[in-house]
Amino acid sequence: MHDDSVKVMEIVDNLPINDNYEFIPVKEIDNIPMKWFMAAEKALRSSNGIVNKNAVKYLALDAFIQHSLNNQRMEGVNRRNT
Repeated sequence: MHDDSVKVMEIVDNLPINDNYEFIPVKEIDNIPMKWFMAAEKALRSSNGIVNKNAVKYLALDAFIQHSLNNQRMEGVNRRNT
């Protein structure tokens, strides 16, 4: 799942809006922006992984958490260096 999460983080800010997404939720879950679910579905499709609502949801959650933790870590490094 780690490789798929990395893929999601790489593509999340460059998604075509008009793509056909079949497995994204109707609304945000746990305050995770919809673009993370879209990126998760796209990443799963590109890796020929299992694509269903649960797989998209859990991959989006994993990638979003990793992204958030990476940002927190970088903020801590920046604070120590100033």
